[in-house]
This record gives sequence, structure tokens and C-alpha cells, in this order.
Amino acid sequence: MIENCEGPELLRAFWHAIERITILDPTCGSGAFLFATLNVLEPLYDACLERMGAFIEDLERSGDKSHLGKYADFRKVLSNVQAHPNRRYFILKSIILRNLYGVDIMEEAVEICKLRLFLKLAAQVEPNAAAKNIGVEPLPDIDFNIRAGNTLVGYPNYETVKTAIGSKFDLDNVMENITAKAADLQRTFDTFRQRQIEGDESVPTEHKQELRGRLKALETELNRHLATEYGLKINDGAGFNVWLKSHHPFHWFIEFYGIIAGGGFDVIIGNPPYVEYSKIQRFSYSIPAGHFTAEESGNLLAYVTERGISLLSPNGRIGLVLLVSTFSTERMSGLQRLCRQQCQSIWVSNFAWRPSKLFDGSNTINAIMIGSKRENGSPSIFSTKYLKWASEERNALFATLAYGDASRFVIPGSFPKVASPTAQAILSNIFSQRTPLIQLFSGTNSRNVLFYFRGMLYWIKVLDHMPIHKEDGKNKVSSQCKRVLVQNDMPAHAVISILSSSIFFWFYQTYSDCQQINQREFAGFKFDPSDRDTVVLTRLGRELMKDYTQNSEIITRHISKRKATVKKEYFKINKSKPIIDQIDNVLAQHYRLSEEQLDFVINYDIKYRMGHNSESEGEDE
Repeated sequence: MIENCEGPELLRAFWHAIERITILDPTCGSGAFLFATLNVLEPLYDACLERMGAFIEDLERSGDKSHLGKYADFRKVLSNVQAHPNRRYFILKSIILRNLYGVDIMEEAVEICKLRLFLKLAAQVEPNAAAKNIGVEPLPDIDFNIRAGNTLVGYPNYETVKTAIGSKFDLDNVMENITAKAADLQRTFDTFRQRQIEGDESVPTEHKQELRGRLKALETELNRHLATEYGLKINDGAGFNVWLKSHHPFHWFIEFYGIIAGGGFDVIIGNPPYVEYSKIQRFSYSIPAGHFTAEESGNLLAYVTERGISLLSPNGRIGLVLLVSTFSTERMSGLQRLCRQQCQSIWVSNFAWRPSKLFDGSNTINAIMIGSKRENGSPSIFSTKYLKWASEERNALFATLAYGDASRFVIPGSFPKVASPTAQAILSNIFSQRTPLIQLFSGTNSRNVLFYFRGMLYWIKVLDHMPIHKEDGKNKVSSQCKRVLVQNDMPAHAVISILSSSIFFWFYQTYSDCQQINQREFAGFKFDPSDRDTVVLTRLGRELMKDYTQNSEIITRHISKRKATVKKEYFKINKSKPIIDQIDNVLAQHYRLSEEQLDFVINYDIKYRMGHNSESEGEDE
């Protein structure tokens, strides 16, 4: 589009857009995401500069001297390029200074991030012995772009500062003075940055030091206000210093005043830490209650996501690598509500961790969220299915993502993984029935019993008996094994058939975190019993149990870690797929599924399921 635009207006608008866009990684670490962003923006900058040059060349070739000032702004930009070692150096330097921002609590990581960006710049320079300083331009100062501090502790915006100071009766116009100082600092920052972009090296070192000193003074003033929220007394110097060292407060309101005052960052990206807050609270820092809507989640992942959304401009975009559980567990309900309240649209792609995974060496089940900001919205929620892939499929993974509209199927605690009209139709048919499956778990007859295992990967293991599991000759019951007494007038083997079906497995993966099955899945799945279906499902359930037993294998293992000998029964569920298919056929008639819908369910994930049995799927050894 840029390379072929015929009029300068479009080029001019696009150039102003990309040079002004602000992109933040709120937990940037060593800068992997910022570095990737640099590579995305570079060709856009380059295409704009190339087209600017083409417009000027066309004008000069035309010989129309009356319009030589027509592209004065383009000439100025290209003149700035000439003031640098080469065009690529100018582009990378401009992106780093104009577009990229990062914060991390680890000072070492921040220094590594800055170093990586500097090395990228330095690699573009070819030394010239005849030139001043052998042609090497002083590296830009990006200390005001990439900052060390705690993303979660500090005042993010004007409102939070005003609330904190206003609660102490602002009789001395403290808020007004802080705002004025922050605005003055921002003007100095902008001038400092612009001089660097234009190649002007006239900013003296003492001016930079003076700028840092003014920022430090303003930080200290806000830190003292914040410390009182932690119960510290202002005159407690020793306690204040200890708190300062452990909490590393970062006040977005003053650190990036111009951006925050202008509405926020245009784009927020990153990979928040998947860390339980209780661990941080015990050994590092704490966050006062009420600072985050998502505090019930108890995980820094949710806090960082909430902070990121709060820092977005009204029309901003956010893209974070999270966990599948972020959108499929009740503990994350607060964050899910926040996303729905403040986003216009939410796109969630869901990735398994077997057979391949997004991050090698990390056994996490990841989800990528992309959202657009709009407060008080009623967002559209789009999702992929639960994606499993082999390592050789990685290159095509993102290019082939398919999303479906999950908005009307959202339930408290879960954004369902539906990616096609077929999946939506099956859900509608299941929900058209009235009886939650969990109502059948209310029996009193100890003989009408089933056992299911909460943890799973490729199959749901449900049995009519306790499997063999002995440790040093003594019977042992896995903590993952749950016993259910089925409603007296419903044979347990009929329920075993339902729970063993591909239809229920698909439903479970659609709503769960794909690690453990919970009561919510049993409550959400609807099944209205009928005499005819019950008889057939009971027969198939008995056949399935017999087949499981015939194909099972008892294996003895020596667990060196516990110095124990374990004898355990393993079930090769994949060998019983023909019976499971028969069960699915019965349920397909029950739910009035079409042939296409039945085929979808029977073949769901079959490429990866058939190579796996139930060995140790989520069970204790």
C-alpha cells in the first residue's frame, strides 16, 4: 500500500501515524517483544522513506519549479536521514526513541534490553577512518524509554494520584504542583528526544543529569504519598528506605506523563509472569487490597493484564501471551469481567502443550489474547479451538488460525473454544436440553457407582471399578480419582457411556483449562434421559468396561524418588475407539446432530488422540 500510493496525503498520514505510535511491554525483561516490534516497524519506516524520495524525484523530473516547496516536510525528513551514518541506522534509532517503551522490575534485565537495542544500532555503522569519530554516531540515550520499576506498584494515572492526595485534604495544591512539574518534565523529554532523532548532539551531559534529578525528586514525592497507603509514617526514614528497596514503585503518571495524559499507550504487548501473588507477597512486595479488580485471581498474570488495559489509549490494542486457564477458570472471573467491560473485541487463540508447545522447555498451556480498548463495551469474543500440533507444523500454525464467535456461549469463568459454525451448532443442541448431567450424580446406592479421573490429556477415563494401584503391596487411591454415586433410577453404565464419549470430551475441552475436569463441566453439559437411549447406553457402557479391562496392562515400576514399588493398571483407551464411536452415534441421535456434526465430533482431535492411551494422564504415581 505504501509503495504504490499515488498521492502524498496517504503517505503523509501513514508516516505521522507510525512515527507517533507508542508501544509498551510492561514486563519487558531483556526485550524480546520490543526487539520483535523493531523488526515489524522497520520495513514500514523504510517503505515510507523510499516513497518520499520517489515523490521528490518525480517532482524534480517534471521541471515544475513553481512547486519545489510542495514536499517540504518530506525533504526535511530525508535531510534528517542524511545526518546519520545511513538510512537503516536512522530508522532503527527513530523507532527506538519514538515508538518503543518498556518497564521491568529487574534492573539487570532492563540493562540487557537496552544493550540489545544498542548493539542492533551499532551493527549498522561501517567505521570510516576519515570521518569524525570514525563515522560512529553517539548512541541515543534511551533511559527514559526503557525503565526499571514495578509495573504493579505505583500510580498509573492522574485519577489515582488525585484520589491518593485528595484523601489527605490537598490544601497546598500539591496535585496541581505535581501535574505542572510532570508536564514541564515531559516538554524537556520531548525536546531531548527530538534532538537525538534529528542528529543534534547539542544536549549537554549536565542537562541530562539535571533532568534525571528533577524526575527523581518528583518520584520521591509520589513515593512518600504511596508509602502512607502501606501504613508507613512519612518521618520513618529507615522504614521508607526498606519499603522503597523491596517494592520498586513505578509511577506511570510521571514517568510517561505525555503518553498517559494523552490517553495512554497505543499498543501493549508482552508475556506477563505466570507467578502466584502469594509467593511474591511472602518474599518480596505486597499490593494494597482494592488496587486491582483481578486480585481474586491471585496471579501476577492477571494483575499485569489489568494494568496493561488501564494504560491503553481509548482506541488502543493489547496483545499478551497468557495461559489457557486465564479464560477458562473461575478464579480468573474478575479479569474476564474486566476484559468484557473495557474491550470492544477480544480474540483468544488456545494452544496445547502436547505434542508440541509454543515455548520449548516450558510446560505451559498458552493462550494469546488480542483486544481492542473501549470502556463500557459489550464485546464480541472470538476464539480458536484447542489447538494441538506437531513440531513440523509450527511454521503454518499462526497462518492457519481460525476463529469463531463465542460471545453467546460465554459462561461465568470461561470463554469457550469454538471456532466454527459446526461447533456452535453442537453447543446449541446440547444447551437446548434441560437436565444438567451433574443432577445424575445424586445417588445413594453404593453399587450404582462410577469412578472418574480429573486429570487428562487425550481421553476422559471413567470406570465402573477402582483400578489396580498398589504401592509396596498396599492399595492406594489416587487423589485424582473421584467416586460418584449415580442417581438410583439411572444405571451407572449409561452415565459412563456419556462421560466416555467424544461429544463430552469435546465439550470438556471447549470450556475447561484442558488440564482437569471440574464440577462446572458436569453442570454445564445437558442430557435429558430417555428410556430408549438409557438402555442402549447402558449396554455400550458395559461393553466399554469389558473392552477396557481386556486391553489393560498391569505394570510394576520402581520409584527411586520415594523408594517405593508401584503396581498399576494402565488402560489403552484408544483401542476402544470403535465402541466410543457407537456411543457417539447414539448421543448424536439424542441431540439431533447432523451427519456433518457427528463426523466433527467423532474425528475431533483424532490425529493426536489415537496414538495415546490413558497412561498417567494427570494421575499421581
